[in-house]
Amino acid sequence: MKITPKFVNNEICKANENVSSSESELSSFEDKMMEDDPQIEDDEQEEEDECDNEEECTMSDDEIAALRTKISSFSLKKLAELKSKIGLELFNKIMYGKSISSFNEDNSNKIQSKKSGGTHRPRVESSTRPPPKFRSIRGLEVRKAKNAHFDPRFAASSGDFDQIAFHRDYSFIEDLRKKDIQELQNAYKQIKREGGNPKQIERIKRNLLRLRNQQKDYQDQKLKEDILSDLRRTNIERMNNGERPIYLNNNELKGKFIERKKTTKT
Repeated sequence: MKITPKFVNNEICKANENVSSSESELSSFEDKMMEDDPQIEDDEQEEEDECDNEEECTMSDDEIAALRTKISSFSLKKLAELKSKIGLELFNKIMYGKSISSFNEDNSNKIQSKKSGGTHRPRVESSTRPPPKFRSIRGLEVRKAKNAHFDPRFAASSGDFDQIAFHRDYSFIEDLRKKDIQELQNAYKQIKREGGNPKQIERIKRNLLRLRNQQKDYQDQKLKEDILSDLRRTNIERMNNGERPIYLNNNELKGKFIERKKTTKT
């Protein structure tokens, strides 16, 4: 069916006049008009046949542009009535120059163009907007637990962990640990002497073992730090005297650690 200015203008005028009327009144009015004048349907059919045979019935670009500006000022209710009157196919042709089938073809072509290229094809980033701070790279996704707890002290944004500075700033922890070990030892001796609850004795023994292991680890770490600080100090003195610094590998550092540990025990 071709778009004719006479047909579209008539339908737009009808939509403007019948905004306040309900759908039931419209249907009853149309039925009554059909009963009073049965030639209306024949006249409309003749007009459509004439328009199909004549090239002058087709709308020009200026007429279509005028219709689009007129329809764009309609309210939603007027647009709904106009769509129901002239049909969605004709409405899309007037407003967009396309029919429903052409819209569906365009959408299917867009979906196919997005899917083409394979699943492992690199994603094309948009040049009109900056990329996100955290990108999801295929194959490098990190699955986090649902109830994972986050500690900002151990986050990468907080910097690298400096063990020497930590032991220097929190040296009081070792004093508190020694105090706790002494209290647990006294409590263990008292309960053992009185013949107390064996579960309580077992719990004290576990706490004592845990604190002693922590104390042993702290002493070993402190010994390694002392060896590295002594080596750094000697290298600075050698470079000030014009000599080459000394570089030790892991095995040599391990041997110095074992030797220093033996001397501290004796």
